Amino acid sequence: MNRLEQIKKITKINDELELEGMDDPQVIKAYEFLQEMQMIPCKNKQGAELVAVGDDKIFNLAGDEFPDFLSATYANTFEEELDQSAINEIISLLKVKARQGEIIDYAEEEEEESKRTQAEKLLKLTGGMGLTLFHDDYMEPFAYIPINAHREVWVTKDKNFKYFLARAYYKKFNRPLNNEALAQTVSVLESQALFDGEKISLNLRTAERDGNFYYDLCNEQWEAVRISSGKVEIDNDPGILFRRYNHQAEQVMPVPGGDIRDILNFFRVKPGCELLFLIYVVSCFIPDIPKPCLIIYGEKGAAKSTSFQLLKLLIDPSGLEMLTLPKDTGELIRTLNKHLFCPFDNVSGISAEISDELCKAVTGAGTVRRALYSNDDDIVFQYKRCLAINGINNVATRPDLLDRSVLIELERITETDRQTMGKILHDFEAARPALLGAVFDTLANAMAIRPDVNLSVHTRLADFDEWGYAIAEAVENGGGEKFLRQFRENRAAQNEAAIESHPVASCIIKLMEDQTEWKGTASELLKRVEDIAEDIRVNTKDRFFPKAGHVLVRRLKEVKSNLEEAGIHLNNLREGNEKILHFTNEKNKVSEEDIEKLLTAEEDELPY
Repeated sequence: MNRLEQIKKITKINDELELEGMDDPQVIKAYEFLQEMQMIPCKNKQGAELVAVGDDKIFNLAGDEFPDFLSATYANTFEEELDQSAINEIISLLKVKARQGEIIDYAEEEEEESKRTQAEKLLKLTGGMGLTLFHDDYMEPFAYIPINAHREVWVTKDKNFKYFLARAYYKKFNRPLNNEALAQTVSVLESQALFDGEKISLNLRTAERDGNFYYDLCNEQWEAVRISSGKVEIDNDPGILFRRYNHQAEQVMPVPGGDIRDILNFFRVKPGCELLFLIYVVSCFIPDIPKPCLIIYGEKGAAKSTSFQLLKLLIDPSGLEMLTLPKDTGELIRTLNKHLFCPFDNVSGISAEISDELCKAVTGAGTVRRALYSNDDDIVFQYKRCLAINGINNVATRPDLLDRSVLIELERITETDRQTMGKILHDFEAARPALLGAVFDTLANAMAIRPDVNLSVHTRLADFDEWGYAIAEAVENGGGEKFLRQFRENRAAQNEAAIESHPVASCIIKLMEDQTEWKGTASELLKRVEDIAEDIRVNTKDRFFPKAGHVLVRRLKEVKSNLEEAGIHLNNLREGNEKILHFTNEKNKVSEEDIEKLLTAEEDELPY
């Protein structure tokens, strides 16, 4: 006879509880909930007072397991802690009922239990823990675990999950769990997560669900900030949304009512870029949209590294306050995968391969990596990250990355304004709750404005354009147009930087400086470019400088859009058997209307 059959043979006692003279609502709620779970107080042959709950749980009322079960179940059901006095009162009531209950014979049950392996016992035990097993987009198994009064998302391969199972086994059976049984149990649970569990996408720090934005505070209670249109709340049970890494640090609790402009008190942003800087900061809290790479530059003493440290604390606190830009793409992908905000400090140069990976991280394009070197399986990493790079000069020189960037110059701190790092951090920590609250308030207001934003012209970061407009309006009335103006000016500076840093583009600008068009083959153009390069001191020995006509054509494609913004257009023509490159300069063209004006103008009206 199994345990369930034994329980069913018990003569149920009257479930009506005499509560006259008692007014503790927790006792009443907890007892009524136990009744709904088919609670049956009873005893064994030795007279031990027991309580059976549900189909397969029997607790000794003198042990520690029932108080833990009662406390956790109550907290998960009613979202409040059950007082110890209420627990003691419920147990006392159940003991009285148990003494009046039927006797259960455990002889057969204990014999069957002794035949089970440790792994079988542990698997049966986990079945009553309330675990939710699932896998993510990369087929990695996870468990959603009740911990005290909240729930947490754990990676099943993590050592803490194994410690959790070993502790549960010892608490139940008062004996240690061997490693083989633990490994077998984890293997079964992982297979259930992969093949029986739901696929759920997990997020890092920020997430979106049902039109609401969430921000993971990374605290012990697994709380999140929920931001909706015009509203900011703390969510005590956000559900399965986030995964965490060991380096992540707890964020402070936001305090509402702050002024978003107070952020500027801690950054030496050059006048004319303040609004653009604030919009970038707020945009980092918007999940799953491309944001421009923040490129901070300025002379020595402009507090570039300190600025990155403060931004990391505000956006994505971590034990790693600053990141070094890896030279290896694989290492970069691992870094990007584990940080929402990636501030790469003191960068002196960016290779073409690293620049390409940074572009992918901005837009969310997938990156393929081998899962294991022992097989051919690939993992496609897809993420949109908030990137930041600093250096004395603008080190992002490749057009593709510049086109996805926003340039912010910092002013040098004077001797009289310079403060110790300890003082800066102390002041920032004191202000951080209000600054964070101001960010969330601004974002909530922008969410209310965003549906009415419909721009006619977009950059390649169209989502950022429209969100930037909404955020700017939330910061100040009429801020949307001011943002568009600052962003256009910033993009013009980017285009100028892209041309100046590109060995071919700068030569083409010089070539077309005083003419409206130029035609020739790639070889002919290469000769002209080489001559111009010597005149304007472009290093022709640089590995990026083309050494052949077909390489020159490839380099021209890299900056075609930048040249067009400067008014220079390139078309490919064919004359006979030859491919001809045809450049035109719109800025040097004279319209028919201008010619007519010159022909009919009086001598004193001529421009020369």
